[in-house]
Amino acid sequence: IDDLVAFLRSHGPPHVNLPVHPPGSARKGAAIYSTECAKCHGDRSKRGEAPWLANQTFLGLASDAFLYDAIARGRD
Repeated sequence: IDDLVAFLRSHGPPHVNLPVHPPGSARKGAAIYSTECAKCHGDRSKRGEAPWLANQTFLGLASDAFLYDAIARGRD
């Protein structure tokens, strides 16, 4: 597996260590998500056209730093 990861990394952008950010407020995040994100990503009752972010496997693998960076810079 390490060889496969090395191969995949060799064909992408260089690895960047993401900064650690202080924890936010889930209550405030829920309000932002419902107005800015749910229209594309969906909510608990309906999935949107963009990737479903409540995927437990995804949330288990993605670090807070990754989520912060993806939200701040966007994803292709």
